[in-house]
Amino acid sequence: MKPQQQLRLAFGLVLLAVLAWLPFEDTRLFWSLILAAAISVVLAVHWLIRIPAGFFVLPVIGAVAGAITPVFTAGLLLVKIGLHGHAAPDFTWEQFLSLFYRIPAWILGGLLLGAGATLLQSASRRWRK
Repeated sequence: MKPQQQLRLAFGLVLLAVLAWLPFEDTRLFWSLILAAAISVVLAVHWLIRIPAGFFVLPVIGAVAGAITPVFTAGLLLVKIGLHGHAAPDFTWEQFLSLFYRIPAWILGGLLLGAGATLLQSASRRWRK
């Protein structure tokens, strides 16, 4: 299977997971963060397929993917609030703010994962020689 096909399959699976999550009356951020991180990973892989790999590309893409994860989470929460239409929203203002307070941690996490992937890629090139 080609990388493009694998990417479409992964995105389809993430979309199915989001659609399965939407109807549940869950007010915790855990699943929305997991789903948003999965969307960010699929987008990061999409970018990596199209951008020529350099030494700093993986950490930068990881940092960007980490930075947009809380934004995607907020979007998922807003969609869920809109679909459920309760008098009192499922998620509080404090939960939304907590997402944006976590952006530096998500950036650092993505940066470290990208740096680790760069080291792994570099090491695998040396082992193949």
